Amino acid sequence: MSAMLNSRQQKNLFLNRNTLICFSVLVAVGVISCFLLPIVNIGLIAGILLMTIIFSRPFRYPPVLPLFIIILYGNLLKYLTGNRYVLMGIDLFILLLFLKIYIEACIKRKLPIYSLIIESSLLIFLGISLLQLFNPNVPVFTAGLEGFRKTSFYMIGVFIGLHYIRTTEQFQKAIKIFTWFSLPIILYGIKQAFHMSLFDQRMVDLNWSNIWTYTIYGWNRPIGLFSGPFHYAMLCILIVLCFIYLFLETQKRYYIFLIPLPVMGSLLAMSRTNLVALVGSVVVFMFLYLAYGKGYSKKKLFKYSAMFILLVAIVIVISASNLKPLSRSITSLVALKEDRRFLNRIEGWQGIIQAVQKQPIRGYGMGSAGDTLQYIYDFPLHYTSHNLALKILMETGIPGLFFYCVFFFGWLGIAYRALHFREIRIQNLSALSISMVGVILINGMVGSAIEAFPISFIIWFFMGAFIRIYSTSQDRAGTGI
Repeated sequence: MSAMLNSRQQKNLFLNRNTLICFSVLVAVGVISCFLLPIVNIGLIAGILLMTIIFSRPFRYPPVLPLFIIILYGNLLKYLTGNRYVLMGIDLFILLLFLKIYIEACIKRKLPIYSLIIESSLLIFLGISLLQLFNPNVPVFTAGLEGFRKTSFYMIGVFIGLHYIRTTEQFQKAIKIFTWFSLPIILYGIKQAFHMSLFDQRMVDLNWSNIWTYTIYGWNRPIGLFSGPFHYAMLCILIVLCFIYLFLETQKRYYIFLIPLPVMGSLLAMSRTNLVALVGSVVVFMFLYLAYGKGYSKKKLFKYSAMFILLVAIVIVISASNLKPLSRSITSLVALKEDRRFLNRIEGWQGIIQAVQKQPIRGYGMGSAGDTLQYIYDFPLHYTSHNLALKILMETGIPGLFFYCVFFFGWLGIAYRALHFREIRIQNLSALSISMVGVILINGMVGSAIEAFPISFIIWFFMGAFIRIYSTSQDRAGTGI
């Protein structure tokens, strides 16, 4: 019976013949578009190849494996081809994967009411974002499309995770796959901090940020395979959380000895906001694990927490004493009132607040608060937000911010209820998921964390997946919410 169920679940993850016919039509449209729009042909071709590989035949490995490989390593296509539009292939893959999974889910599955509320609020927010492509403040359609991609598009990872992961076992397997396939990127980033190769310099040149984003106090900031050090530092924090979780769940000590690697990577990125997020998210995770988690000795948890804090302190002290730029970056946290970078952000916040007061409902359109877009497009009014709430408010107005908050607070409400659930694994995964979301929320206070693809997509994915496994566990336990 279980074998038949697994076979049926595996079959549902791939396209049937009718859908393949529809996809063939899409391929034909893509080929025609290659001739009409030569600048995006590489991206379209890459997307077609990815979709053909992913959906034309089953994989011997869990479906989440190819998904994470494409998401984590997709930027290599841009750096190898020298064309940033090749990433349209990744976007096409994500979009079609979302459409396939979500349409099938709506037809075949009954969703709990709280899931429908969260999904509906997110769908409405995405709809508002699409309408904002046509805001008069958006100079050209491509500028709005870039802004939509940065702010809203990758949030469809919530829907993919919600219908891609079905059990706690699959969720834990996804955590392990994500962790181990991220480790080479972290190691490569540490290498970049001490030696930038010609290929590394090519990666920097192909991104839109100014040179000061990649160097600070004369020191190279690692980016891994991503667009900037901020993205890389966020990845490092997520891996720290995953290593701690995997250690507590499996009691395999090698996870403890691997923790200094992502900690070191996060420090070398010299992102002060991420340093605060690192400490804050770990503290939140350990607190929730201690307060609500079961199945583990509180005395042991306290001991391991103390060990972790001591280990991180040693890494910070050794790193800061040997790397003067890192020491200056850390000590600048206590003198923010004199820090020009922080003061510039305050000026930006004040500008957004004043602008939104004039157009609170309509806002100023997608991309009007997007990082680096002011260097490419001539927006009549543009601010680099450096704040999650102000970014959403600037680009989508009060209606967009309202539904965005409904989604976030709705998800946090579910995660909090899950902390009191009778199943131990759900409680522990709730603590992990909340701490992951904390990485975005802490960074979002003084930064635009949602623009940090692919890290933002991965967090959205696990947020959706957690809703699903909690719902499944409730059905199995015969309880209601």
